[in-house]
Amino acid sequence: MKSPVIPLPTLSGFSERHGAWYAAVNRETKYHWNTLLSDYLQVRDQLVGMVLIVDARRGITDLDEQMIQWFVPTGKPIHVLLSKCDKLNKTECKHTLEAVTKQLQQYDPVLPGGVGDSKQLTAQLFSSTKRIGLEEADNLVLKWLFEAETTEDEITS
Repeated sequence: MKSPVIPLPTLSGFSERHGAWYAAVNRETKYHWNTLLSDYLQVRDQLVGMVLIVDARRGITDLDEQMIQWFVPTGKPIHVLLSKCDKLNKTECKHTLEAVTKQLQQYDPVLPGGVGDSKQLTAQLFSSTKRIGLEEADNLVLKWLFEAETTEDEITS
């Protein structure tokens, strides 16, 4: 059985997971995948951040929350792309982004009582088909990679 973690060939240091496969497998397989994914996210030093793709129409799922809980202790950034935002009207987009941002704040160990702006956990609206948020997401990922590369250079010199 294949692992649910798929290294992205174009962005080293990142991984992507797809939720559709997850619902269609038995409990034993889910447990095995959860163990693999948990270990991967918690101990893989090469990861510089996690981009979590969440359907804006559905919000953060239990599996998304679990992945956030596994990754937060690393201290590395988590950025949520609220995909398919083009399927929502402007008011729904605004409310969804606000709700997800508030939900993410509760996981930030730096924020007292989960109140304030999180620097570790962020979210944005995104649509690949309408190219909404694409440049913002690209810039964030490039920033993470550049910062990681700079840190590695400082350590090795």
